[in-house]
Amino acid sequence: RLQAARFDDKNAKTICERLFWKRFDNQGKTLADDARNKQKKKAAGLEIPDNIGGVSFFHFLKQSVQSIQTMLTQKGKERAIELSKLKNESKYVNEFLKRFCINNFTVSLEDDEEITIHYSGVPPKKGIQYSLSEGEKTALAFAYFLSKYRHEVLGDSQAKKEDFTIVIDDPVSSLDENRLFSTALVIQDVLLPQVMKKEKDQNDRWINKAWDGCKQIIILSHNIIFLKFMSNLINSDQCRDRADLYIEKGIISLLPNSLRNYQTSYFQKLEKIQAYVAGDIGHEHEKAKDYIPNYIRIVLEAFISFKFARLRGKDPFLPAMLDSLIGMITSDSTMFNGFVAVSGITDTQTLKTVLSEIKQKTNPESHGTTQDITHLEYLSEVELKRLAEQVLHVIQFLDQIHYQKAQELKQAAA
Repeated sequence: RLQAARFDDKNAKTICERLFWKRFDNQGKTLADDARNKQKKKAAGLEIPDNIGGVSFFHFLKQSVQSIQTMLTQKGKERAIELSKLKNESKYVNEFLKRFCINNFTVSLEDDEEITIHYSGVPPKKGIQYSLSEGEKTALAFAYFLSKYRHEVLGDSQAKKEDFTIVIDDPVSSLDENRLFSTALVIQDVLLPQVMKKEKDQNDRWINKAWDGCKQIIILSHNIIFLKFMSNLINSDQCRDRADLYIEKGIISLLPNSLRNYQTSYFQKLEKIQAYVAGDIGHEHEKAKDYIPNYIRIVLEAFISFKFARLRGKDPFLPAMLDSLIGMITSDSTMFNGFVAVSGITDTQTLKTVLSEIKQKTNPESHGTTQDITHLEYLSEVELKRLAEQVLHVIQFLDQIHYQKAQELKQAAA
């Protein structure tokens, strides 16, 4: 090939360069493969000396096999201990599942460490990934936790409950509402200290004697209804130093009255809108614009849902939304005439104008997907504050008593 290219210096140099790098690559690959194989053997504990004869090599392999067999025997013993431990920890799981009102399946832990789901009338199913719903997985995980607690703490005469701190993180995630109360009951019965008439005093009178409880129990949840169930069950004898706390943007504070007294976040979001209008938010517009439009829409539509019980949505299976109220106003242009005027809202027509503007401004920020958005309006601080004021005026116009009581709630919290 060089002979054929003798009159073309440039082509000859290119061919020489390619041949040189090809030889270099082949040598480099061989060296790299040797180094990689040596490293693998070293990592596996099978490093072979560089200079080794046939007899020595056989002896080395024999020692390696014995070493691996010893290692496997030890791992087998450790596995058996862990499996036995898991079976003991999970022995009460099915009992707790029934207490959570879950009766359609039971579970067992087989020797292959695979969880088996047993449904009535059908063959058992291996694994939980495709056998259980997300709510059932949550219930199973919490049932295992309680079973482990019962085995390791309540079932151990040497264990002192007062040495334990228990943290329960959202035990009702994905559970339906019917099981929220049963879960709260189980926590109250199993984990909280019990007070009962246990013995009599010297005058033959019954005295309350408390069962020892844990040092501290912390329950976290996003579900307000579950926490209300929990709150109603816990009495002062069980938790004398109890505190109801609220975490917002990384800051822990006492639970506000707008959440303490009610089972939804409606009043809490209404309170946030009121605080924004009053200038009491405490942070700049750049943060407020990310959630205030959503709060405006949620509060107004929640108000509509219980203020206008017969209002129908476009879809019979969905609750009435803001456009439903606007549509009702369009069909009856006089239904709100004669109301007491509130800040420019004087009759049905002015109410419709304000509602239409709120719907237009808040719709992209709070509903639908990116495919639904045809335009996205940036809300300046002036516009957002005016929008927040308008939604308060709408609520005040449609129900002045409701608005007055919400204002009193804010003042009480302050």
